[in-house]
Amino acid sequence: MIVKKIKLFVIFSLALSLVGSCNRIEEENEEDGLEAIRDSYFEVKGIDYLKYGRQNYVHYRYFNPEFKEYIINKDRFLKMYYVIDDEVYKKEIEEISDYNYKAIENIELNDSVYIETFGLKGKKTVTFILLDLIEVPIGKDSVRLNYTEEYFSFKTEIK
Repeated sequence: MIVKKIKLFVIFSLALSLVGSCNRIEEENEEDGLEAIRDSYFEVKGIDYLKYGRQNYVHYRYFNPEFKEYIINKDRFLKMYYVIDDEVYKKEIEEISDYNYKAIENIELNDSVYIETFGLKGKKTVTFILLDLIEVPIGKDSVRLNYTEEYFSFKTEIK
């Protein structure tokens, strides 16, 4: 009986130390900027590994509860813009042409995309702008267009 209690105590102690070390690693990653963008609607992984002059792929997941019942590339269309600059891009989409940006059409909700670094190096901010457009049928021959624009930013270092 005592041996079982000792084994249980050792197993419990090991489990607690494992949980504690996982929490420390997670906190260190967040401090180092290695954690993905996390928002209720958008998550990006791999943005912290951008390399100058190489092909950089990032994986993303996007969710918009307003438009979840619409089918991608049938009555719902997603377009992703990304801007790489020293600061967070806070302007309107119409003003994007003055910045280092690229647009990717007909993206999926969960996919990987190529991110160009535009010949930039150093500490930068990548701002993703997701344009989510749906066609709502009105009668037999017409549709109404509804859309949302979502902005998400992440600091990175292009090496």
